[in-house]
Amino acid sequence: MPVREYEKFTTTAHPIDGARRLNDVDTAVVDTRSKLLSAEDVRILGLVAEGHQIDVIAQRLNFSPRTVRRRLREMCDCLGARAPIQIAVWAARSGLI
Repeated sequence: MPVREYEKFTTTAHPIDGARRLNDVDTAVVDTRSKLLSAEDVRILGLVAEGHQIDVIAQRLNFSPRTVRRRLREMCDCLGARAPIQIAVWAARSGLI
């Protein structure tokens, strides 16, 4: 699974709290942050977690690749992540995907 392989090599902080690691997710914080994600955002993150490229995600969801990139960038900005895979890992661990 691509998410697990990524976790072996990452040292980046939790997208919610820069001082904590991704596996220290707080339930209250998950509830608050998950409301920021639309159903489409969750579908995009699910495909990111499966390891699909932006072009494939766009084709599957009938979006343009530019829209997928923009949505991923907005999610990263909103949740304080540097890369979309960080949000995908967080969403998987919190049960969103």
